[in-house]
Amino acid sequence: MSFLINSILSDFPVIEATHPRVERELPDILDEIGLPNKKNHDLDLRLDPVKIDKLLLEFSLCSIDNRQAHAQRLAYIFEFGLMNSSQKEKYAEYLWREVDENGFPLDIEFFKAAFLELPIPNSIDAKKLLYTYFTDSKFPILGNTKSYPMSGGRCQICSEFLRARQHLTDIAWAAQDAQKLFKKIELWWDTDKIILSEATQVGFVDRQEDLILKFYRATQVLSAAVAPFMVSPTHNEDILALLSMVKEMRFYQISTAELEAEIILRKLSLADLLLKNITFDILSENSERATKGIIAATKLLEGKVLKDENLLLQIIVDVIKYRKVSGLVAALKNFEWLLENRRDLCQPFIEEILWGLEIILRETKIEAKNNMSIADKLHVREASAELAYKLVKDMNMNGNKIPATLSDWEKVCQSDVEFSEIKNVWSDIK
Repeated sequence: MSFLINSILSDFPVIEATHPRVERELPDILDEIGLPNKKNHDLDLRLDPVKIDKLLLEFSLCSIDNRQAHAQRLAYIFEFGLMNSSQKEKYAEYLWREVDENGFPLDIEFFKAAFLELPIPNSIDAKKLLYTYFTDSKFPILGNTKSYPMSGGRCQICSEFLRARQHLTDIAWAAQDAQKLFKKIELWWDTDKIILSEATQVGFVDRQEDLILKFYRATQVLSAAVAPFMVSPTHNEDILALLSMVKEMRFYQISTAELEAEIILRKLSLADLLLKNITFDILSENSERATKGIIAATKLLEGKVLKDENLLLQIIVDVIKYRKVSGLVAALKNFEWLLENRRDLCQPFIEEILWGLEIILRETKIEAKNNMSIADKLHVREASAELAYKLVKDMNMNGNKIPATLSDWEKVCQSDVEFSEIKNVWSDIK
């Protein structure tokens, strides 16, 4: 991987458009190769400073239509720590040389929060810009309009908030801001929820399906930028309104599990009420709903606030033990995460997990006759192999004997006849 990235950075040019740019028409090749975490990696990356200077010069001289391509390549170089201080200053200068109506770099389609992670000129207060952008934000209320824009369920302002969730404290986002944001989303919901009862299709666009996706994104915004800031008793009225919205959203099959988990973390007295909803999601036959329920449950177990954590974890373990396909991959991956981060909590359940892994090893064979599709079998088998590998590492570190089930998984992952996606797991996980 180091050789490939070094070769691209050194020898592969930034591809420029010869006509007005179309979104994603000319993605950077580095976008397509599955880069590792740019802030936490063990790659040996090197790039001649002269080539970085050349790229910076090209960026300073390029047309509006090519600013995105050059900014993206230089962002990779910066994030990999390959720029010196002088180059960072030049990158900041050229990046912010022209700005849009919100004060952010013009014709650079990064999320607004991403600019906080790149070089910024001393004259620019990017945190204030981001704060103002969010406080002035509007949501895509449709109201009585007869037209319906094709969006694929995307909500740009929702995506901007979610990308910035780790920066909210940095920009001094506070309780009063969260309260105002909630009122905006509440107005959006109260205005447009009637569309969910109409099941109207306009052309190729199913309004109901599209809006459900948008409102799900809104629940994520509420989880990130509203619920964590409603901790004072003065917010009780808003929390009641939030719970009312959650109840209505569930009626329209909008997943609210992540938001409910966040509310529980801030208002433990509501745990009994909301945990029933999360449990219902985990056991759902709908794969997307089950996955979100398991993620919400893991969030609660990470928070260490529940009186009976074992009861919630048992539900996740049962999904693995009894191979409930809708949530099986999510259960395997989230138990793997808990094994690394809440080992003490997971230990009493290891025998049940091993029992599940033993059966999964047989049931995910391509020739096995069961209700799993071939695609499901591959996804479940890969996630199971990852968990088996982590269990072996954990047992080796703690001087425990490796059970026969895990030895069987190791043999499978080292077999010449196994799918490469499964085999690679055993050697690739670090």
